[in-house]
Amino acid sequence: MEKKIYFCLIIAVLISTVGFYNIQNSIKTILNKIDISRLGQQQKQLYYKVYLFGVIPAGQALLEDLGITNDSDGKLYHLSAKAQASGLISKFYPFRISLDSYLEPYSMLPVVFRQALETKGKKTVKEVKYDQQNNEMQIFNKMRSILTQTYEPLSAVYMLRHAN
Repeated sequence: MEKKIYFCLIIAVLISTVGFYNIQNSIKTILNKIDISRLGQQQKQLYYKVYLFGVIPAGQALLEDLGITNDSDGKLYHLSAKAQASGLISKFYPFRISLDSYLEPYSMLPVVFRQALETKGKKTVKEVKYDQQNNEMQIFNKMRSILTQTYEPLSAVYMLRHAN
């Protein structure tokens, strides 16, 4: 009988931990915490820490809205993100990633997306160029068909943030 009580108690603690994690880290909760009325005065950065099961530090990330910049493709809207492992996770799987997204300023659709991933001394760089008018993208010198209004991860987050 005592074993059943301990087992039920452990299950209840696990369920409440997972429930608390899902409530605190849901996209809706995070987006609701952003004060949209003050975005003009606020720094256009979002720094956050990621926890495994809501308690174990796993990583940290910084998303930045860098505004209009001059690129080789002309004036483009620049979004950036950097992330790295932290805590115990960094001992087993150290990584660092940098993402840069350049968007067409009027439609906010991606033109160029760059990703640099460094893990255990190995660096992988990927660049994707989008031709939204012809519904094509180029990755690793290969052309691929895409759907209209195709987004990559950073522009998708930006688009969701500004959705009604």
